[in-house]
Amino acid sequence: MGIVMARTTRTNVQAGFDPRSSDKKALLRLSGQTMDQQTASTILGVVDAAILRGRSVMLYGHDIDPTPAALTITQSEWDLIVAGLVTRSKHGLIDVVTCTEFHDQLYKGIRVTR
Repeated sequence: MGIVMARTTRTNVQAGFDPRSSDKKALLRLSGQTMDQQTASTILGVVDAAILRGRSVMLYGHDIDPTPAALTITQSEWDLIVAGLVTRSKHGLIDVVTCTEFHDQLYKGIRVTR
């Protein structure tokens, strides 16, 4: 993808940004939810909870597979999640961004020196 990105999340939708330390990286922690072995209704419930609280949420997983297995989400559940996200986006409830878009927005206007 052209960028280096690591997950830095808390799996608690109510938490939002993590105030536990003065570490600058802690300020970037987003609430997160793994999609592995989850149903679409569970994942979309997490999204809806984030919407109600005005929070961001990072959905992440390892693989999409037609059949259930460890560290995967099934293709059918993935399709339902995408359809639910599209619906919420069309209603103006959420903005969906990729990791690359998130990175670009994060660094927009920031001068990076090496």
